[in-house]
Amino acid sequence: NLSLSIEKLTLDQARCQFMAVEVPRNSSAVNPPKINDMYTIGAFYGDVRSCMNTLGESIFDNSGKQIHVNFTPYGTLHQVKDLNTANISIAEIVDQGEGASPVNPNQDDKEGAYAHFYKFEEITCQHGLKKIGTGHYAYTGLEIPYVGTGIYNMIANPSKDNIPKDTMCYSATKAFNDVYKDVVGNLSIGFVNGDQNAISTAINNMFQLPGKAQAVMKLPLKKDSPLACGPVWDLDF
Repeated sequence: NLSLSIEKLTLDQARCQFMAVEVPRNSSAVNPPKINDMYTIGAFYGDVRSCMNTLGESIFDNSGKQIHVNFTPYGTLHQVKDLNTANISIAEIVDQGEGASPVNPNQDDKEGAYAHFYKFEEITCQHGLKKIGTGHYAYTGLEIPYVGTGIYNMIANPSKDNIPKDTMCYSATKAFNDVYKDVVGNLSIGFVNGDQNAISTAINNMFQLPGKAQAVMKLPLKKDSPLACGPVWDLDF
């Protein structure tokens, strides 16, 4: 019953959407959001691992289409060849903050960083998470004030249907969308055909997206509008 939207950051959105998506793998998490029939990211990766181990080595393609890109801004990028390397890769994903421990916020994290759920809760509590004893944590660390005036007043759920045509907003979000579609297209080619060059192109173009998205949100939706423009993710834009 979780409904997600694309809109400007608020404390309510950080708690009810971001924390809800990232809640640790069981309901004993610190002050978890209330979601009916909760299926968490941690549970998802647990099920992926369980299915892989049940099906065994036969699910892995050894036709030569497997790809590997030397791209490691954080952690280790493992080439998946068999059941063992697949399990190592899932462990790496969880280690980087997906489906972390509900008891120890940075359990198993080699960098000592808190999992995503706890980072979002630092935002909602407006204080950093601090270890206060063996196995005990509290949001009593560095103050993290929420400053609403520093957040772009972006239109909620920007799409090709609610961005006015013949405006600077439309042109800027179209430029963002073109790069986004190029990233998705090259990822698809890379995964289907085992094309490492396509994957590399997708990664390089991915780094253009933050700057283009910020350029979009600096523009008004239309002249004299209090709302800001927003990046459009529609693939048929």
